[in-house]
Amino acid sequence: MLFHGNHIAARSSRTIAVIFLLASPVVRGASSDDESRKVAVSPSAPAEPVSAGRWAWYLPNRLLDLTDIVRLRVKAGPGLSAGLRATDYLSFYGGRHHVAYVGLPGPRYPERWSAPYGWEQDRGLIFFGVDATDSFDRGPRYAHSEIDAGIHLLFLGAEMGIDPIEIGDFFAGLFMVDVRGDDLETIRPDGSGRDDRRGSPLFRDGKPGVFRDLGHRLDYVQTNFTWGLAQGAGWLDARFAEDDVDVIEFAPQSRLRLGVYGEVEEDDGFQFAIDPDFSWEIALPNLERRWSLFINAEDSDELPGIDPEDREGSLFVGVSRAAKEFHLRSSAGVKTKWVPEAFGRLEWRRAMDTKDGSVMPKIRGFWESDDGFGLLSVVMGRKWIGASDGVLLYSTTAGTWTEDKEGVTVEQTIGLAWLLRMIEDPNTIRDVSREDVGKGWGIRASTFAFADGDGTHVSRHRITLGHRRPLYRDWIHLDVGPELEWSNDNDWDTVPRLRVGIETLFWGIGQG
Repeated sequence: MLFHGNHIAARSSRTIAVIFLLASPVVRGASSDDESRKVAVSPSAPAEPVSAGRWAWYLPNRLLDLTDIVRLRVKAGPGLSAGLRATDYLSFYGGRHHVAYVGLPGPRYPERWSAPYGWEQDRGLIFFGVDATDSFDRGPRYAHSEIDAGIHLLFLGAEMGIDPIEIGDFFAGLFMVDVRGDDLETIRPDGSGRDDRRGSPLFRDGKPGVFRDLGHRLDYVQTNFTWGLAQGAGWLDARFAEDDVDVIEFAPQSRLRLGVYGEVEEDDGFQFAIDPDFSWEIALPNLERRWSLFINAEDSDELPGIDPEDREGSLFVGVSRAAKEFHLRSSAGVKTKWVPEAFGRLEWRRAMDTKDGSVMPKIRGFWESDDGFGLLSVVMGRKWIGASDGVLLYSTTAGTWTEDKEGVTVEQTIGLAWLLRMIEDPNTIRDVSREDVGKGWGIRASTFAFADGDGTHVSRHRITLGHRRPLYRDWIHLDVGPELEWSNDNDWDTVPRLRVGIETLFWGIGQG
């Protein structure tokens, strides 16, 4: 890594759940798509069948309802692709394939019959429900509520899924209640055929039938996903607006970062780990006191140089408010665990300009319902070297104490970064961090120690090289960080490690 920033990691499943909660409510505002979906998913009222006829169809309908629950197919044909979905809103796909399949085809709805064999063609990508795939007559079809995973490697593939609503439809059918409206004797209105559109209904406007190239798909994803997040923030903000306050159409949105980091280290054999990366802070200007909503995985006592794999992976969801005249920010919320834990923080932070740089001290007092009180103190210094502001020397000194520990954990880091391009104007950034770099190189050295009544005990040394560069425009970046580490836990043996990350950046509306 180039230098310290708040590298925020979280478990991927929790990351997906959080974005679903914030983005899905705005679907209520997509009126045109909602109307079409009402036609597609609302069960039609069956005609009044004769009792004997309905009982005659009872067993075939229950067997078909049972097979609707599960999608289990094997595929053969050329292709390379992978997909994962948890309803339309949380669907992901990448690759292409043109295959024959056999097996349980999944939900029939709203058709009466789906063959257990056929042909399928797909090409493109889907990201958080933003569908950038090409349209084919034999494209894949999924129920809106289906949960599914599939992979295709060269000539063979498999897919498995389940639809929770079909489970309810099966059990309701035992009592002659047709939830899905897919019983064989059910009379349906015209235009109630299967909806072939994929992904979230929020992102379907303006989708071309065929994309020109990968860049066209990526631009479509970036534009629509950013717009959808702003719509979600605006919908949430409007719910809290006072009656006499004009509702702002788009709530200002800070940068949302989503990434995945892989780590390989050699320590008595090679070890590999994958750590997701997530941070998001949303301003809510319609609130009378201008609260902000944040979702991240930054522990209250987290030192700037903590490794992603050392975090416990809990998400912190809460609201914060800044008192700018006092350089204070207060926040409170819930730490997501098996049993949720409440937390509160009060932080003082002030950036002070120096000649060709800045110094920023930070003091955070915090409380967590399980671990009690604690204190975090950080001093960060930045100094530009040369006239072009292209080389940055930086230093970080930090310490943290909590009630459940009998001492203070400290960190000292010094580094040098060669910044070839910044994402923002560097004159507007006082606390430059890794996330602000569009392209650059760097080296840093860190030492961690623990101080208690028996003295100070060094626990770890680390030297890291870093390179960061854009893979596509200024919103997809590659981050590479080879490093060497010596720790007390490994008897001070040298442990080589390599981290490689792909990070995506989504700007708020009006920010870039």
